[in-house]
Amino acid sequence: MLTLSTDSGQLHDQQLLKEHRMLSSRSPKGDCCDNAAMESFFHMLKTELTNNRVLHTLKGDRGEILASVEVWCNRQRLHSALGYQAPEEYKSIW
Repeated sequence: MLTLSTDSGQLHDQQLLKEHRMLSSRSPKGDCCDNAAMESFFHMLKTELTNNRVLHTLKGDRGEILASVEVWCNRQRLHSALGYQAPEEYKSIW
């Protein structure tokens, strides 16, 4: 079963999830920082890795997403926590 992390979406959104046998996961009301790190990651995933395109199949797009995360996030993307270096570059120094 898939779980979709959402805001307190509309009723029709909940019906669509139910039709596709998906669960909705929500933080308690007023807890905006509950999952900030993952929210940031998924924002980056949607805007940088997929270029805001629609993903059509979990099986087909999963490999592409995993490869993008491995290459882009782990080897090329600069991370502020690592002194604006890519993780591979940072790792090679140590």
